[in-house]
Amino acid sequence: MEMQKKDVLKLLSEAGIFATENDRLPNGLGTQLRFNNDTVITFFDTGRVSIQGRDVDRVKRLLQSAEAAAQGCADAAIQDGKGVQEP
Repeated sequence: MEMQKKDVLKLLSEAGIFATENDRLPNGLGTQLRFNNDTVITFFDTGRVSIQGRDVDRVKRLLQSAEAAAQGCADAAIQDGKGVQEP
């Protein structure tokens, strides 16, 4: 599952981590967000995401937990037949 920028902003703000800057990269290949905990997340137009700076481990844990929870919900829906369309 690929997290979108708006999902990351919402998740981190709920954890008290707020974006202080939201700028397009000078080379035009993506968007960079800077946060109040000195973490920098770059969303490249290719879909790649880079997380750098201080407190990276905490941010990665938050994002990985959210992805795992979302994947668990998707797996449960498929097992229940809710994610399968009838012909």
